[in-house]
Amino acid sequence: MFLFSLVKRLVQLVVLGAVSYFLVSGVQVVLASRTPGAVAAAPKRPVAIVAATGSASGPLDADFSARLGHAAALAAAGRVGRVAVFATSEAQALRARAYLGHHGVPARDVSSFWARQLPGDFHLYDRSKLSRQALLVSDSWQVLWLDHLAAADGVQVVASPIAPTNGGIGNEASTIALQAAAVCWGRIAGFTQTGFIAG
Repeated sequence: MFLFSLVKRLVQLVVLGAVSYFLVSGVQVVLASRTPGAVAAAPKRPVAIVAATGSASGPLDADFSARLGHAAALAAAGRVGRVAVFATSEAQALRARAYLGHHGVPARDVSSFWARQLPGDFHLYDRSKLSRQALLVSDSWQVLWLDHLAAADGVQVVASPIAPTNGGIGNEASTIALQAAAVCWGRIAGFTQTGFIAG
């Protein structure tokens, strides 16, 4: 009886610790999301990194378009000199280039990376000859996770987030939960293993 009570108590403590760890990570995700995303607030860096969202074969979705628009604004304001786009297909990369060109970013100032897992393939950027210091354009809820993810692949980033385009309390709560789970798992298993959760 004593052994059963001890095991039950230990299980309760483990569950309580896990839940507390998850909740603390969720709070950290929310606090990190408040990083100012205004163009004027962004420090100067050689390049802005933009990770694609949406379909690899369909038109650019609202979130990806917003990220590209923010990157174009950073370039126009002289905050970055180049834009590096992580795309899931050649077609998506071409559409991103066309969007950036339409918004004033010359083709010569755009680099494309085709990644199977977005934005978890930062090692592709790390192997390039672009600067290892960059501005990272992302959804504001992804700031904490992506900062750790980039650092794990040797890229030093400063977030310049945009507000989420797919609003709604339920959707935001789900996104925060996924980001908290990714941060929790990343701190245990390594952030390069977290793209399947939050990517």
